[in-house]
Amino acid sequence: MSLNLSGTSITELPETIGQMPSLMSINLSHLVDFNVDQTIPKLAEISTLRSVDLGYDNISQLPQSMGLLTDLEVLYLSGNPLKTLPVEFKEMSHLHTLYINDDEFLEIENTMNVLATVPTLYELHLDNYGLEDIPKEFHKLTQLRSLFIYDNQATLFPELIKETNMRSLDMKYNPVPRDFGYDYRLSPLVTLTLGD
Repeated sequence: MSLNLSGTSITELPETIGQMPSLMSINLSHLVDFNVDQTIPKLAEISTLRSVDLGYDNISQLPQSMGLLTDLEVLYLSGNPLKTLPVEFKEMSHLHTLYINDDEFLEIENTMNVLATVPTLYELHLDNYGLEDIPKEFHKLTQLRSLFIYDNQATLFPELIKETNMRSLDMKYNPVPRDFGYDYRLSPLVTLTLGD
C-alpha cells in the first residue's frame, strides 16, 4: 500500500499512522510546515515501510531518530537545505537507494563520510548538485554500485571510479569532453552514460 500526501497542508502525521500494517511507501514531499522531528519516530513504528519521500520539505536538519528507520530501503531527501546528514544513518541497515538531488548546501565531505557507514547503500543520486568533480572521499563508498550525477558541472571523468565496485555511472548533462581519454579496461563499470 502507498500513501501520497505530497503538496497537502498536513504538518504532522496522525498518531494512528502506525496502525497501517501494509503501508510500504509514503510520499511526504512538498509540504510547507512539515514537522520532521515528530514524523520519523511515527514512521519507524511501521515495520512494512520501505520507501519515504521527504523531498522539497524545507528540512534544514534531520533528527537523530532517522536511525530508527532500520527497515527503510529507499529515501528521497532531494531539494532540502540540509547541511549534514546525521551519523545515525549507519543504523539504517537496509537503505539501498538515496536521493539527495538539488541539495546544494549539503557538505559533501561529511556526506560521503556518513554514507560510507551505510553498508547496504548501492545507489546514490546527486543530480543537479553543483559538483565539478567527484570528491576524493567518494572512494570510501565501497558498497556503491550505481551513481547518478547528471546535470552537474563535472568536466573530468572521475578517476576514483577505478578504486570502487561501481557498475553504473550516469553523467548526462555534464560538460565532459568527448575525448576524455578514459581507459575502460581499468574500470569495473558495466554502464556509463554521458552526453546531453
